[in-house]
Amino acid sequence: MSKQQEPPIDPMKVATIDQYLKQAFGGDTVQTSYDPTRAAQFYRVGRGAAITHRILVSKAFLDNHTHEDITPLLRKWRTITFIRAAGVRGVLITNAGIEVPGTDWASEDAR
Repeated sequence: MSKQQEPPIDPMKVATIDQYLKQAFGGDTVQTSYDPTRAAQFYRVGRGAAITHRILVSKAFLDNHTHEDITPLLRKWRTITFIRAAGVRGVLITNAGIEVPGTDWASEDAR
């Protein structure tokens, strides 16, 4: 019998990013789940049945920042600009900054 594990990430931090995305993409839905193989929180922004944006936030980023610091840091990094430009390509948020794997797009902190 396996012991049920507690959520690996502070739910308040998950909700902070959820709200940030909902405000930026008003009218779209935001779904989130934890991806244990990548040690990251996965967010999907969608319109109807279509996924319009995919965002992966590393557990290390969430563990290393308070929920009060997350939104100002995401604004500083121009996260929404990267997400909009990436479209359905995945956007990765780590302690190093914002990256769009498979492109040369990255925040200054990630270079």
